[in-house]
Amino acid sequence: MSAKEPEAAWMAMSAFSNHDLDNLFKGCESELPDLIQPSNSDNDSDSSPEGCPSLEELLDEREDLEGEEVLVDEGKADEETPTEEAAYTTTFDATMLSKNNEGINIELFNSGASRHMTGYCHRLHNYTKIETQPIMAADKHTFDAIGKGNMYIDVPNGDGASKVLIHNVLYSPSMGVTLISIGKITDSKSSVLFHGDSCRIYNNSHVLLGQVPKQNGLYRTFSPRSEFAARVVEVLLIDELHRRLGHVGHEAVRKLVEKGLVQGVELDLESKPSFCASCEWGKGHRKLIQKVREDERAVAVGDEIHSDLWGPAPVETINRKEFLISFTDDHSCYMTVYLIYKKDEAFNCYQIFEAWLGNQHKARIKKLRTDRGGEYISNEFTDHLRKAGTVRRLTVHDTPEYNGVSERLN
Repeated sequence: MSAKEPEAAWMAMSAFSNHDLDNLFKGCESELPDLIQPSNSDNDSDSSPEGCPSLEELLDEREDLEGEEVLVDEGKADEETPTEEAAYTTTFDATMLSKNNEGINIELFNSGASRHMTGYCHRLHNYTKIETQPIMAADKHTFDAIGKGNMYIDVPNGDGASKVLIHNVLYSPSMGVTLISIGKITDSKSSVLFHGDSCRIYNNSHVLLGQVPKQNGLYRTFSPRSEFAARVVEVLLIDELHRRLGHVGHEAVRKLVEKGLVQGVELDLESKPSFCASCEWGKGHRKLIQKVREDERAVAVGDEIHSDLWGPAPVETINRKEFLISFTDDHSCYMTVYLIYKKDEAFNCYQIFEAWLGNQHKARIKKLRTDRGGEYISNEFTDHLRKAGTVRRLTVHDTPEYNGVSERLN
């Protein structure tokens, strides 16, 4: 037979049904002794070599044991895989391996993986930490394995599934799938047959464990994560649900639950809403400022003085002054302005204005309205007003509208 004839024979085999495949196989037995029968150097037994069932046995599906819990590497459970053995896959890149599907376990049966590996630590039994070991993806990106353990997987088998235990599974927290190494399955004296649209796995006794279907070119299985399936409804107080929903109003929270718009939680109907400091600070708003003056105008000169400091000016005066402070009488609307070099001269200017008003108009300042600038609320300024009997009226912080007389002057 030429070098191309075996390939042609295999292509012909894949095109026949199982019955025709048996007949074709019997006709080729004499030409392919190494695939079906032991060589002369083997024992004269009629059985197949250890761990490699004959093609007739592989094609004979055994579904009577489906659902039975078995070990893929039965007989080698106590034998450890060396931790330093290289871990890699030549099939999938980092993007595929790191894909995270919340609530679903993805198991890929991969002939290009050198080790079993997973990103689901909660599924591992007898988990132990190991020295960080790199796992190389097909695009040369690496994942760090930090532990290993044993894992149960469910392999589809007819209408049910077989629970299979695999050993020495590497754990990498940055992976989002589980890779089942075909090489490690065959190392445990089990057999794997890729036939048609399924991957068939047999144990070392030639018993069919399951068939993994091919979907979009990949042999893979899906199953819900146990921690998602076991979740129970959580009972929350109305204050707790109020905070979780971003501080929505308590009555709105109650209506959302009653109408079934919030799923996964239940509301404790006996809980009462309490004061929420975060809402007090975050939802507070400023009172509207009236456009019409509410207070009556002063009846005499000096009854109320409005003052404000402005600067620094974009252009200095001839004497290099860049600030000004103004004093406006509320009764007469008479304004007095002083040019100063620095803000700390404000108190001195007030004393000068106070003396001028007393000597020239025989009036005393009864009220002084200013903003909360540091030049007006210094200890020196405050003590002077207290001794003079002048009432200070400070505007609300960051609200210049309440000091409108002086602000309009500026």
